[in-house]
Amino acid sequence: MTEQDISRRRYLKGAAGVGAALAAA
Repeated sequence: MTEQDISRRRYLKGAAGVGAALAAA
C-alpha cells in the first residue's frame, strides 16, 4: 500500500465523518 492510498483512505473517512455530522445536525 502506498502513502497515496493511505492519504486517500484517510480523506474519504474524514469526508464520511463530516457528512454524518451534517446529517446529525
